[in-house]
Amino acid sequence: MKTYPKSAEYIKEWFTMQFMNSLKEDVPTNFKEYVKSLSIDEEQIIKMLDSQPRALFDAFDIQEIYISIITLYPENDLLFSPSINGVSIGVVCSTRKEAEKLAIEKAFNLLNEKLCMTES
Repeated sequence: MKTYPKSAEYIKEWFTMQFMNSLKEDVPTNFKEYVKSLSIDEEQIIKMLDSQPRALFDAFDIQEIYISIITLYPENDLLFSPSINGVSIGVVCSTRKEAEKLAIEKAFNLLNEKLCMTES
């Protein structure tokens, strides 16, 4: 999160909007404003990344950074290889979750570069 500050800010905003969108219409406006004032901190995002990295795939899709996890079956083993926008990131993992985490880390890097370029 500290390595890619622009990506971290984008993800925080994305999570906040997802939560706000999940609130029902009949929720009072002042409660929605209160919820909006609460900030999702880096620690919460890191915990979520550790437990469910796949939850961020939609956030990256919006930025046209598409993550795929490809299954491989060499000699009766099950392995997973992450790719972004159809290009392998060059690693093979023994678990899907491990592949997802590596893909998210690479996606953070790509998103940070993209956001920095759009600022210039």
